[in-house]
Amino acid sequence: MIKNNPFVHGSVMMRKKAIEEVGYYNESFKYVQDYELWGRISKLYKFQNLPIVLLKRIVTIKSITYNPSVMKERALFALKAQISVLKNLNAPLYSYIHLWRRILRFMLYDMGIISFPIKSKKDLLKTIFG
Repeated sequence: MIKNNPFVHGSVMMRKKAIEEVGYYNESFKYVQDYELWGRISKLYKFQNLPIVLLKRIVTIKSITYNPSVMKERALFALKAQISVLKNLNAPLYSYIHLWRRILRFMLYDMGIISFPIKSKKDLLKTIFG
């Protein structure tokens, strides 16, 4: 969870007690409420992914993930959520080095250099340096 959200929201199962203890979604984390919620829950409970695929997610050009009009805003909220998760996990200072990707992505959207989602470091470097 230090680097990114390792859970597909639609496949998460948990006890109701966990939600009742930490509270529900924080609506101020638009687009990434789930990641921020997992960070709060992780203060009290352990998380684990199963080794088998239970859900396949289809992302299309109409998905919010690929909506260019919200990418800058989404990048900012993802950065804020990751900072929140790191705080909730009491992550060591060196863990904050993983923020560079989100900061860079937000800056590139903000400057208008990119307007579409970047999936890998290779694609990001290709976008910046041609």
